[in-house]
This record gives sequence, C-alpha cells and structure tokens, in this order.
Amino acid sequence: MKHKYSSIMASSLAKVVSVAAIATMTVNIIIPDHKQSETENRPLQTFPSWNTEHVLSGQYTKDLNTWFSDQFVCRDQNIHIKYLIQKTFGVKEIQDVFLTKQGLIEKTGKPNKEQLERNLNAINAFKQNYPELNVGFVTAPNAVSIKKAHQII
Repeated sequence: MKHKYSSIMASSLAKVVSVAAIATMTVNIIIPDHKQSETENRPLQTFPSWNTEHVLSGQYTKDLNTWFSDQFVCRDQNIHIKYLIQKTFGVKEIQDVFLTKQGLIEKTGKPNKEQLERNLNAINAFKQNYPELNVGFVTAPNAVSIKKAHQII
C-alpha cells in the first residue's frame, strides 16, 4: 500500500512541476523584455537573433541562456530573496560586494600601477612648472578601506 501511495505522490509531484515549468516558460515568452535592470544598474540581454553562424558557434545558446537569466519572471524578487537568505546565513561578501549593516559596498579593484605612475609624474611636473605654488597630495580612503580598518566588514 505504501508503494502505491508513493508512486501516486511522485506522479502528482511530477505533473505539478511540469505544469509550473511550462507556465513559467510561457509567461517568460509572453511578457515583453526589460531593457535595463534598475537594481543592478546594467542593460539586460534581449532575445537573441537567430542566424546559422551563431547557432554553429554556440553563441546563440549562450545568448539564449543569458536572455532567460535576465528576463526570468520575478527575477528581482528572486535575487532579493537569495540575498536575504545569504545574509541570514552570515555571508559577508557576494560577487565583490560586501554586505554590511549600513548597506552594500562594492569592493574596489587593484590599482593600475601604470596609471598611478602617470598621475604622480603629472603632479611632479605641475610642481616643477609652478614652483611658487604649494602643491600637496591627499589620498582619501573609500568606504571599504574604512570599514575594514574598523573590522565592520
């Protein structure tokens, strides 16, 4: 008797999941694409155009996958729920963004040494060209540096 009940439950669950998947795909196709994510401040993938070259190279499949990820129904709500779950479990950093009690702080990249050298040369050249001026330099820390120094992150 237990086996019969289990197979009925498994069959019912498979039907419910199948109907939900088909309904989600249908809604995703019907709803017009969003052009911009205000939450992430970036453009979203539009439905890829089909051509033989992209299909054969595999680019069409990659673009279709990105489109589906970007245009998924209730995408922002799902991202928010995932964020809340990660924060609940004590995750401090998600994809180079620090989660703090005050909000989200983006991790800064490593300094470009070539650009730093150009900037220092420009400051020194300015000082040499205008010796009568008192030239100074201040490096201001960003929020990540301050919070790390105070062990908030």
